[in-house]
Amino acid sequence: MDWELILQLIITSIIAPCFILATKELIGWLKLKADSVADENIRQALNSALDNLDKSVLLAVAETEQTFVSALKDEGKFDGAAAKQAAQMALDKTKTIMSNYAMETIEAATGTVEDIIRARIEKAVLSGETGGW
Repeated sequence: MDWELILQLIITSIIAPCFILATKELIGWLKLKADSVADENIRQALNSALDNLDKSVLLAVAETEQTFVSALKDEGKFDGAAAKQAAQMALDKTKTIMSNYAMETIEAATGTVEDIIRARIEKAVLSGETGGW
């Protein structure tokens, strides 16, 4: 047998398939790594948006507490209807304070922003982080 023919058989039957398999595995690994980076970027964006939401809620609840709730409490007129009105005011104020990017990011991740804001407002009020109602 000719050495050239033996070398060609080795290359075509052993080395080329191994090279193709290695390339396929490398491409798969690179895709997995790219997905991981994308997931991490999404996670970081969502965490940033939720931080923005929490800060906005605390500020909105504090402002509502100082301007609306405390005045009604001083007059002895703070009741369930006033609490609902205060919650709506805090919701509106939060949406004004929050960045559009944060709202869009949370909307894309969860499908609804208002329900999450309401839950965060309720948490802020009940935990007394801003004085509570």
